[in-house]
Amino acid sequence: MSETESREEPDQTPVSEEEFKEHLSHLFEAMVAISPTRNYVSQMVHLLPEERRQMRYAYPELFERMETQEFLTEGFGLEISEEEVSTDHRGPSSDLSSLINDVMEFFDDEERRRLLGEYLDEEIPNPRREWIDHKLKMAVSEPNYGEEIRSIFNVMRKYGDQQNGYRLNTERIEELTDIEEGRIRDIKRFLVSELDVLRDSNGEFRFESVIMDYPGVVDSNLPSDD
Repeated sequence: MSETESREEPDQTPVSEEEFKEHLSHLFEAMVAISPTRNYVSQMVHLLPEERRQMRYAYPELFERMETQEFLTEGFGLEISEEEVSTDHRGPSSDLSSLINDVMEFFDDEERRRLLGEYLDEEIPNPRREWIDHKLKMAVSEPNYGEEIRSIFNVMRKYGDQQNGYRLNTERIEELTDIEEGRIRDIKRFLVSELDVLRDSNGEFRFESVIMDYPGVVDSNLPSDD
Protein backbone atom coordinates (compact mmCIF):
# COMPACT_ATOMS: atom_id res chain seq x y z
CA MET A 1 0.00 0.00 0.00
CA SER A 2 1.38 3.41 -0.98
CA GLU A 3 1.90 6.25 1.47
CA THR A 4 -0.86 8.22 -0.27
CA GLU A 5 -3.40 5.40 0.08
CA SER A 6 -2.48 5.03 3.74
CA ARG A 7 -3.16 8.70 4.47
CA GLU A 8 -6.59 8.49 2.83
CA GLU A 9 -7.81 5.73 5.13
CA PRO A 10 -10.11 6.96 7.91
CA ASP A 11 -8.56 6.97 11.36
CA GLN A 12 -11.86 6.21 13.09
CA THR A 13 -15.13 4.44 12.53
CA PRO A 14 -17.44 6.48 10.27
CA VAL A 15 -20.10 8.41 12.18
CA SER A 16 -23.64 8.23 10.86
CA GLU A 17 -25.89 11.29 10.74
CA GLU A 18 -28.11 9.68 13.35
CA GLU A 19 -25.14 9.36 15.70
CA PHE A 20 -24.07 12.92 14.95
CA LYS A 21 -27.56 14.19 15.81
CA GLU A 22 -27.61 12.17 19.00
CA HIS A 23 -24.29 13.57 20.17
CA LEU A 24 -25.24 17.10 19.13
CA SER A 25 -28.40 16.80 21.19
CA HIS A 26 -26.40 15.48 24.18
CA LEU A 27 -23.98 18.39 23.82
CA PHE A 28 -26.80 20.93 23.96
CA GLU A 29 -28.35 19.14 26.93
CA ALA A 30 -25.03 19.37 28.78
CA MET A 31 -24.70 23.08 27.95
CA VAL A 32 -28.23 23.87 29.09
CA ALA A 33 -27.68 21.85 32.28
CA ILE A 34 -25.28 24.49 33.62
CA SER A 35 -27.83 27.30 33.27
CA PRO A 36 -28.94 28.99 36.54
CA THR A 37 -32.46 27.57 36.46
CA ARG A 38 -31.13 24.01 36.32
CA ASN A 39 -28.08 24.06 38.58
CA TYR A 40 -27.85 25.46 42.12
CA VAL A 41 -24.14 26.27 41.80
CA SER A 42 -24.71 28.24 38.62
CA GLN A 43 -27.67 29.99 40.21
CA MET A 44 -25.60 31.06 43.22
CA VAL A 45 -22.76 32.38 41.07
CA HIS A 46 -25.13 34.19 38.72
CA LEU A 47 -26.82 36.05 41.60
CA LEU A 48 -23.54 37.46 42.94
CA PRO A 49 -22.67 39.94 44.28
CA GLU A 50 -25.15 39.47 47.10
CA GLU A 51 -25.51 40.47 50.72
CA ARG A 52 -23.95 37.91 53.02
CA ARG A 53 -27.08 37.64 55.16
CA GLN A 54 -29.06 36.61 52.09
CA MET A 55 -26.46 34.02 51.14
CA ARG A 56 -26.50 32.58 54.67
CA TYR A 57 -30.27 32.29 54.44
CA ALA A 58 -30.19 30.61 51.01
CA TYR A 59 -27.14 28.38 51.67
CA PRO A 60 -26.89 28.05 55.47
CA GLU A 61 -24.47 25.13 55.61
CA LEU A 62 -22.09 26.74 53.12
CA PHE A 63 -21.78 30.08 54.87
CA GLU A 64 -21.86 28.96 58.50
CA ARG A 65 -19.13 26.29 58.45
CA MET A 66 -15.60 27.67 58.63
CA GLU A 67 -14.01 24.80 56.70
CA THR A 68 -16.55 25.18 53.90
CA GLN A 69 -15.95 28.92 53.71
CA GLU A 70 -12.24 28.21 53.35
CA PHE A 71 -12.99 26.11 50.28
CA LEU A 72 -15.32 28.77 48.88
CA THR A 73 -12.64 31.44 49.18
CA GLU A 74 -9.44 29.49 48.48
CA GLY A 75 -10.73 26.76 46.15
CA PHE A 76 -13.82 28.23 44.51
CA GLY A 77 -12.73 31.85 44.30
CA LEU A 78 -15.41 33.72 46.22
CA GLU A 79 -14.76 36.92 48.13
CA ILE A 80 -16.62 36.82 51.45
CA SER A 81 -16.78 39.86 53.71
CA GLU A 82 -19.03 40.65 56.66
CA GLU A 83 -21.42 42.47 54.32
CA GLU A 84 -21.17 40.84 50.89
CA VAL A 85 -20.34 37.75 48.88
CA SER A 86 -18.90 38.24 45.39
CA THR A 87 -16.74 36.48 42.83
CA ASP A 88 -12.97 36.92 42.75
CA HIS A 89 -12.04 38.19 39.29
CA ARG A 90 -9.28 35.58 39.03
CA GLY A 91 -11.02 32.57 40.54
CA PRO A 92 -13.04 29.57 39.31
CA SER A 93 -16.34 31.18 40.30
CA SER A 94 -15.62 34.13 38.00
CA ASP A 95 -14.67 31.79 35.15
CA LEU A 96 -17.85 29.80 35.74
CA SER A 97 -19.91 32.99 35.65
CA SER A 98 -18.35 33.87 32.28
CA LEU A 99 -19.04 30.36 30.96
CA ILE A 100 -22.68 30.60 32.01
CA ASN A 101 -23.02 33.93 30.25
CA ASP A 102 -21.50 32.44 27.10
CA VAL A 103 -23.99 29.55 27.17
CA MET A 104 -26.91 31.93 27.64
CA GLU A 105 -25.63 34.08 24.79
CA PHE A 106 -25.25 31.01 22.54
CA PHE A 107 -28.89 29.97 22.99
CA ASP A 108 -30.32 33.49 23.00
CA ASP A 109 -30.22 33.69 19.18
CA GLU A 110 -33.77 32.88 18.06
CA GLU A 111 -32.82 32.00 14.49
CA ARG A 112 -30.04 29.71 15.72
CA ARG A 113 -32.45 27.87 18.01
CA ARG A 114 -34.96 27.53 15.18
CA LEU A 115 -32.44 26.01 12.76
CA LEU A 116 -30.96 23.68 15.35
CA GLY A 117 -34.40 22.62 16.52
CA GLU A 118 -35.54 21.84 12.97
CA TYR A 119 -32.47 19.75 12.30
CA LEU A 120 -32.76 17.78 15.55
CA ASP A 121 -36.56 17.71 15.48
CA GLU A 122 -36.71 18.92 19.08
CA GLU A 123 -37.27 22.15 20.93
CA ILE A 124 -34.11 24.04 21.87
CA PRO A 125 -34.58 25.93 25.16
CA ASN A 126 -33.51 29.49 25.84
CA PRO A 127 -31.72 29.56 29.24
CA ARG A 128 -31.73 33.36 29.40
CA ARG A 129 -35.49 33.50 28.99
CA GLU A 130 -35.86 30.77 31.60
CA TRP A 131 -33.67 32.75 34.00
CA ILE A 132 -35.68 35.95 33.53
CA ASP A 133 -38.88 34.01 34.08
CA HIS A 134 -37.39 32.46 37.23
CA LYS A 135 -36.34 35.84 38.67
CA LEU A 136 -39.77 37.35 38.08
CA LYS A 137 -41.36 34.36 39.77
CA MET A 138 -38.97 34.84 42.70
CA ALA A 139 -40.03 38.49 42.90
CA VAL A 140 -43.81 38.03 42.88
CA SER A 141 -43.67 35.04 45.26
CA GLU A 142 -41.19 36.54 47.78
CA PRO A 143 -42.70 35.98 51.27
CA ASN A 144 -42.24 39.53 52.56
CA TYR A 145 -42.82 41.61 49.44
CA GLY A 146 -44.45 39.35 46.86
CA GLU A 147 -48.02 40.65 46.87
CA GLU A 148 -46.87 44.26 46.90
CA ILE A 149 -44.38 43.59 44.10
CA ARG A 150 -47.17 42.07 42.04
CA SER A 151 -49.23 45.23 42.57
CA ILE A 152 -46.30 47.48 41.68
CA PHE A 153 -45.50 45.53 38.52
CA ASN A 154 -49.12 45.61 37.45
CA VAL A 155 -49.41 49.39 37.77
CA MET A 156 -46.09 49.74 35.94
CA ARG A 157 -47.45 47.64 33.12
CA LYS A 158 -50.73 49.56 33.08
CA TYR A 159 -49.53 53.14 33.54
CA GLY A 160 -45.78 53.11 32.88
CA ASP A 161 -43.81 54.05 29.77
CA GLN A 162 -43.51 50.74 27.91
CA GLN A 163 -40.80 52.09 25.59
CA ASN A 164 -38.60 52.68 28.63
CA GLY A 165 -39.04 49.53 30.70
CA TYR A 166 -42.55 50.43 31.93
CA ARG A 167 -40.91 53.36 33.71
CA LEU A 168 -43.00 54.88 36.49
CA ASN A 169 -41.91 57.23 39.28
CA THR A 170 -42.12 56.35 42.95
CA GLU A 171 -44.74 58.99 43.79
CA ARG A 172 -47.11 57.66 41.14
CA ILE A 173 -46.60 54.09 42.37
CA GLU A 174 -47.38 55.14 45.94
CA GLU A 175 -50.53 56.87 44.74
CA LEU A 176 -51.74 53.91 42.66
CA THR A 177 -50.93 51.12 45.14
CA ASP A 178 -51.30 52.77 48.58
CA ILE A 179 -47.96 51.22 49.56
CA GLU A 180 -46.11 53.61 51.88
CA GLU A 181 -42.96 55.33 50.64
CA GLY A 182 -40.52 53.55 52.99
CA ARG A 183 -41.85 50.16 51.97
CA ILE A 184 -41.54 51.11 48.30
CA ARG A 185 -37.87 52.02 48.82
CA ASP A 186 -37.21 48.64 50.48
CA ILE A 187 -38.90 46.81 47.62
CA LYS A 188 -36.93 48.77 45.04
CA ARG A 189 -33.65 47.93 46.78
CA PHE A 190 -34.59 44.24 46.79
CA LEU A 191 -35.48 44.25 43.09
CA VAL A 192 -32.39 46.22 42.06
CA SER A 193 -29.67 44.83 44.34
CA GLU A 194 -30.77 41.25 45.01
CA LEU A 195 -32.70 40.16 41.93
CA ASP A 196 -31.32 42.56 39.32
CA VAL A 197 -34.81 42.95 37.89
CA LEU A 198 -34.96 46.75 37.92
CA ARG A 199 -32.48 49.42 36.87
CA ASP A 200 -31.17 51.68 39.60
CA SER A 201 -32.95 54.78 38.31
CA ASN A 202 -33.26 57.63 40.76
CA GLY A 203 -36.88 58.02 41.83
CA GLU A 204 -38.18 55.58 39.23
CA PHE A 205 -39.09 51.95 38.81
CA ARG A 206 -37.91 50.57 35.46
CA PHE A 207 -37.38 47.00 34.25
CA GLU A 208 -33.92 46.05 33.05
CA SER A 209 -33.67 46.20 29.25
CA VAL A 210 -32.98 42.45 28.97
CA ILE A 211 -36.35 41.76 30.60
CA MET A 212 -38.09 43.96 28.06
CA ASP A 213 -36.65 41.72 25.34
CA TYR A 214 -39.13 39.10 26.59
CA PRO A 215 -42.44 40.94 27.18
CA GLY A 216 -44.30 37.64 27.15
CA VAL A 217 -42.44 36.59 30.29
CA VAL A 218 -43.57 39.75 32.07
CA ASP A 219 -47.18 39.18 31.03
CA SER A 220 -47.18 35.51 32.05
CA ASN A 221 -45.99 36.34 35.56
CA LEU A 222 -48.29 39.32 36.06
CA PRO A 223 -51.91 38.37 35.46
CA SER A 224 -54.12 41.40 35.51
CA ASP A 225 -55.74 42.39 38.81
CA ASP A 226 -58.74 43.67 36.94
